[in-house]
Amino acid sequence: MPNTLSTLTPFPHIDSTVTTMAQREALQTIFQGLDFGVWLVGGTALAGYYARHRVSYDLDLFAATKSHHQATVLAIKTLADKGWGLANVVHTPHFFHVEVKAPGSSFTIDAVLDSPLHTIGKAHTTEDGVTVASLDTLFAMKCACLISRCAEKDLYDLWWYLEKNPVSMEEMIVHGAQFDGGVNCEALLISVGGSTLRREACGFIVPGSGVTADNVFNTISLLKKEFVIKLKKIYKSLPASERASVLRESAKDMKQDNS
Repeated sequence: MPNTLSTLTPFPHIDSTVTTMAQREALQTIFQGLDFGVWLVGGTALAGYYARHRVSYDLDLFAATKSHHQATVLAIKTLADKGWGLANVVHTPHFFHVEVKAPGSSFTIDAVLDSPLHTIGKAHTTEDGVTVASLDTLFAMKCACLISRCAEKDLYDLWWYLEKNPVSMEEMIVHGAQFDGGVNCEALLISVGGSTLRREACGFIVPGSGVTADNVFNTISLLKKEFVIKLKKIYKSLPASERASVLRESAKDMKQDNS
């Protein structure tokens, strides 16, 4: 990724305008007993430590090993010692999800065992003790997520990145493929082109910023249109045999999903 973003380091402390006090307290509690094997990723990592461009009400924690994942889950469960509610828990060997209900604030926490991320990506440990994925790692993860979802907040995150440092669609595909081998032009075209953006889902604006939900909706609608145009151009430039191969693989995947 171009140096203008890859050389940026996170803020020493998470920004208080885009996160709640409960989120910040939860991070301090969770990371108190963890080491570099657990990283904060996702929207809160981006908004809280780099961008300040939107609010984010979830915490995504990716662990390098099974023991790191187990330690993360145990640390999350200690939030109940504060008298906070832990609801709608989903727990598998590689995934843990919980809705945290703290005084005056509710948010979700996802803990994921993801060893490849820690091999491919990079991270920084901040002054407040939280280990945060690097900006170029977060960018690549956002590119990868587009094939499974194309949510309003994801597009707004990518808009922030691209405003700071324009990157071609070809480069975005390369970055995304680092974290998901299924990232290709056709898969992105289906996902992005088939997404429906909702104005009412754009309420993640920063209070007092002057930005409105309408501003966000218009911005991401234009970005989606640009993405589709660029993806169609790339797809049409592929050799006919390659396009046919991609379509066969896509049809095979759809058949497996429906079986």
